[in-house]
Amino acid sequence: MTKFQKNLKSASTHPEPSDLKGIQIDETITFNIRSGNSIDRLDLPEDPRLLMLDVIKNLTISDIENIPGIDDLYLDYLTDADLEMAVAKTEKNLGFKPSYSFRKKLKLYLQYLKKQIKLPCYVTASDEFAWEEEYLLSSGRKKEYEKQKINNPSHQDTFEILGFADKFDEEYGLQVQVRRVSDEKLFTLDLADLECTDEESDNYQLIEDYSIWFLTCAGD
Repeated sequence: MTKFQKNLKSASTHPEPSDLKGIQIDETITFNIRSGNSIDRLDLPEDPRLLMLDVIKNLTISDIENIPGIDDLYLDYLTDADLEMAVAKTEKNLGFKPSYSFRKKLKLYLQYLKKQIKLPCYVTASDEFAWEEEYLLSSGRKKEYEKQKINNPSHQDTFEILGFADKFDEEYGLQVQVRRVSDEKLFTLDLADLECTDEESDNYQLIEDYSIWFLTCAGD
């Protein structure tokens, strides 16, 4: 549990509703305090909302990056202009010409990544795999979900990239052959669904740049 999560858990501890009463402050904000306390004796830290405010004010970049779903929230705020700029930068770096077909660009990208990705490279899923969604949305299927994870890749797994598949299609993009660290089971996964576990490595940026490029350009 991160420091942020611990602080969040601490902030969720508060008196029972039956022991609380409301006080109107500035006609807009109501604070709940323990019955019997006067305004002069108001213990602000006991209000969970004030504790939450204190937690938010003291967040570090690391805390924010570890919030579940923060990557999806970040992507929601990326504008079309942001994505177009990222794609243009990638295509310039790889020497793509406007006349190139999407398939030709994928082929050149494959050749580029084969040379640039340094092994060993450990990755995990950037989001749940498609097969997992129905289980994660249904809390009553936990045992079945755990059974299915034995023979299927999970977003909770860590994989080691063994190499790139030479064949690809325009719908799913480039694929990599991986070995699951926990049991050495082999899979072939779409590179656009993965992210490097070492955020400080060159591999992380290479895979992220490819994923943004592919997910933005696929289907155009």
